[in-house]
Amino acid sequence: MPYLGNPAQQRFSSPRAASVYSGDGSTVAFTLEEVVSTDEDILVSVDGVIQEPSVAYAVSSGTTLTFTAAPSSNAGNNIFVYYIARTFGSVSMPDGQNVNAAVGTFSGTLGVTGVPTFTGRSVHSGGITVANDGQIGSVGDADSIAISSAGVVTFSQVPVGAFIPEFDQYRITANTSNTADADITANWERVDDATFEKIGTGISQSSGIFSFPSTGKYFINAQGTIQVRNGTAPQGRFRLFTTQDNSTYVLAAQAEISGAADQVTTVFTQILFNVTNITNDKVKLNLATDANNIRALASSDENRTHIQFVKVGDT
Repeated sequence: MPYLGNPAQQRFSSPRAASVYSGDGSTVAFTLEEVVSTDEDILVSVDGVIQEPSVAYAVSSGTTLTFTAAPSSNAGNNIFVYYIARTFGSVSMPDGQNVNAAVGTFSGTLGVTGVPTFTGRSVHSGGITVANDGQIGSVGDADSIAISSAGVVTFSQVPVGAFIPEFDQYRITANTSNTADADITANWERVDDATFEKIGTGISQSSGIFSFPSTGKYFINAQGTIQVRNGTAPQGRFRLFTTQDNSTYVLAAQAEISGAADQVTTVFTQILFNVTNITNDKVKLNLATDANNIRALASSDENRTHIQFVKVGDT
């Protein structure tokens, strides 16, 4: 009867139509020339008689044809194996299209073994779901995006584009002591306002020494609310130091003030710090003055003296 629906598609690795063998009355196993999935993927004829799949023969490992009884010996080739294709589900073809043109829509679930290859772009109207702990990537970096079973996404490369991987902010919660030259080491807290939330792993802090979670270029912005103490301060300095050996600190930026006793001034300073080693590269803040004393003012409810970190790029 005529075939109803779409023509079956050839799905073997070569256009071979059949394999021919000779029986000897004792051999039951023959090696196929194409890989097949089931007994019904081939049509087998012995001495001109079509054999019943799974009864007269079976296919194992995709390439071995095994007969229940050894085909008889014959003067010539008497075993013919025809490779046939099977249809899976229903495929609707757009009007006027032939079998080699773009197909329509698959209904139901399409299972694919092996690696499908697309010559054009694959367009999905819905989402794409990968297996738990699966990866999305390229030929050169197969796991460039790793997705855990909990949905956490990890990038093997630093993402490029409008993306901020790290943002964090700390402030002091109590005024510093009067000083002529001292680091700001105590009463640091990560900003905990209801409207604040860090991005990424976050910056770590110990006694006013700030460390980084990953290498990269960090924009660092520091604000100091400074009060002159015990007489006029002709030159007060709010300073930011960096180290790249976890030992020797160098002055990277400073903002200066001057004023009479109890005068308050707010100053800012910024740097771009290229962190190449997260063990050795660190920063700290310092107060200094040439005469008398100054101190940094603080609050646990608002930013008065604080420092902000934004990772803006790779090293």
